Amino acid sequence: MTINPLTVFVYGTLKPGYANHNRYCRDRLLEIQPAQVQGALFDLPLGYPGMAKGEQWVQGFILTLKEDGTTLSDLDALEDYDPNNPNSLYTREITEVFSPTGDSLGQVWVYYMAIAHIQSMQGTPVLSGNWQGQLSA
Repeated sequence: MTINPLTVFVYGTLKPGYANHNRYCRDRLLEIQPAQVQGALFDLPLGYPGMAKGEQWVQGFILTLKEDGTTLSDLDALEDYDPNNPNSLYTREITEVFSPTGDSLGQVWVYYMAIAHIQSMQGTPVLSGNWQGQLSA
């Protein structure tokens, strides 16, 4: 299923100001909207976060992107997601997202990481729900 334009919730290196935003999103960006989703956020030693299913609020943004036929596949490659591989690092699911004040903003794509992957990478919980890794230069 491809949504055009493509809407995706980002909470890590795809956020504005972070390493992968310019490479994957800047030239395709139509809109940025602050948002939150329920999950469990972890900082990984490799310099990016992973989010598992959970009950905490995870802060991020909804990015509305032009789907040019490669946008979603480029994001899937970055996230090591292959719908035909049950051992992919992430899964991609349609999930309800909310405004910072708790109003529903509808459903968008969200990348989740299995808790087993997070544990094997020695992820540490981000209790604030807001990952703040290294900003891009």
